[in-house]
Amino acid sequence: MSGSASPRDLLEDARAAAARQDFARADALYGQLLAQGAVAARIESLRYLAMRAFRAGAADRAVDFSRQVTELEPGASVHWLNLGVACRGAADLPAARAAFAEALRRDARNHTAALCIGEVLEATGDRTGAAMAYWRAIVDAQARGAWRNNDTTSPALRPRVVHAMDFVDVERPRLLQQVLAPLLEAYGEDEMRRIRAALRIYLGQDLPDYPDPRQKPSFLFVPGLPSAAFLPLDVFPWIEELQARTAAIRDEMLAAVAAREGLQPFHDREQLNQLVAGASEEGSWDALFFYRHGERFDANCARCPVTTAALERLPRVEIRDHGPEILFSLLRPGAHILPHRGVTNARVVAHLPLVVPPGCALHVLGEEPHAWREGEVMVFDDTFEHEAWNRSGELRVILLMDTWNPWLSEAERLACTRLVEGIGDFRLGGERIAERSRSDEVFL
Repeated sequence: MSGSASPRDLLEDARAAAARQDFARADALYGQLLAQGAVAARIESLRYLAMRAFRAGAADRAVDFSRQVTELEPGASVHWLNLGVACRGAADLPAARAAFAEALRRDARNHTAALCIGEVLEATGDRTGAAMAYWRAIVDAQARGAWRNNDTTSPALRPRVVHAMDFVDVERPRLLQQVLAPLLEAYGEDEMRRIRAALRIYLGQDLPDYPDPRQKPSFLFVPGLPSAAFLPLDVFPWIEELQARTAAIRDEMLAAVAAREGLQPFHDREQLNQLVAGASEEGSWDALFFYRHGERFDANCARCPVTTAALERLPRVEIRDHGPEILFSLLRPGAHILPHRGVTNARVVAHLPLVVPPGCALHVLGEEPHAWREGEVMVFDDTFEHEAWNRSGELRVILLMDTWNPWLSEAERLACTRLVEGIGDFRLGGERIAERSRSDEVFL
């Protein structure tokens, strides 16, 4: 083709030469396009030249070409992924990790970039970080339907994904067992037996043996605890004092509800749509939180000082990012909380009913519906499948709180706290290291 050929003709000729593996001609044509092509043609040229350099072992040139691509189109995740691969080929692992992280920042679905971060961390000897990154990549890929089997994993990635899974299978149990090791030394094997069994079940090493088929915690099952949907009140010495403050707590609640101060939906809209049916208006299930996921809501505590003082005297489940969970729970007329189960039998749920119109009940499947009685605390194990409804025309309000399962020893409560926090740290560490990811347009 003559030197007067248009950039479009040059690009078509370059593609054709590359397709028939006439690389000398393709190299020359793509080189011309770098000088006279539009941005899109220059990006294609640089990507081609980076791939050629990478395959020829000229990693530094591949890095240079790839970096130019990111400067021309910085928003495309795949360009940062390719830059990371080139940097890794040039043995510049810090730069590779930074590029992979940028790929994830640009596209949170980029599973391949997440996998690559795990590989970089493993190569630098950071086995904990690698395990977290691999875990996050695997969990998020599988949540989006990828990496579940051979059919959902590209052939080029299969051995790497299998390696990541094998790596996690070794490192994750080791890390979580390390969390319990100091407590095992301090309290002994017998005292830690149930919590260690809970960890094995969580890791899938043992199958749970539920004493009641209605009881299936969605997160952590501690075996060997008495199993009952409703718990006897005499094992909770603090209940009588709490009940004595019902009138003052109700007054504070009514004032807050009337002023609409501090109220918010119990869950986000998507979760509420899945969990609550039959409400005639928005705000079918609202809450005024005193604690949520372990975070104290200072403004709500300040506007309800009597309630807060009562709560401060309770034996709360204090687990970082998880507990306590304490709130006024407002169920609107016509709302029906559909059957569901709680996360763990290590803690149970107490209700102090404050306003209960006729037609309101909690129903644990297989039991008679429980009609709340104002001022009378009820405690149940929410890992049993349960539902609740308000079939009246008025608002129903309870003070809802979690508390430790009374049959856990103090040492077991401490071990459960450390274990749940360790599991959370592993998850959160993985999210920081390797966010959700996906891409196939790379020269791996």
